[in-house]
Amino acid sequence: MNEVSDKLTIRILIGRQEHEINIRRQDEEVFRKAAKIITEQLGRYEQKFRGQSYETYLSITLLDFVVHSIRHQKDMDFVLDSIKDISKEIDEELDSIKEKEHL
Repeated sequence: MNEVSDKLTIRILIGRQEHEINIRRQDEEVFRKAAKIITEQLGRYEQKFRGQSYETYLSITLLDFVVHSIRHQKDMDFVLDSIKDISKEIDEELDSIKEKEHL
């Protein structure tokens, strides 16, 4: 039987380091894209802040991504809260319409 495993071992380059990781097969594109984005951001910081340690570039890159992630999460929370509020208003309006129909 030739079953395809759900797991896949890939090698990705992040900055100057190659990593071998085990991932779900369907996540390969996401991991490769993430590695590319990280490597590009590291390169931008290496160009902008020449002469710093590699650990400094990694730290700045990590901080940058976490700040963006937190901002994105706040934006998503706001959107979800807005959707909940709108959904509640729609439900209340529909209930009001149903009550009027029963009169």
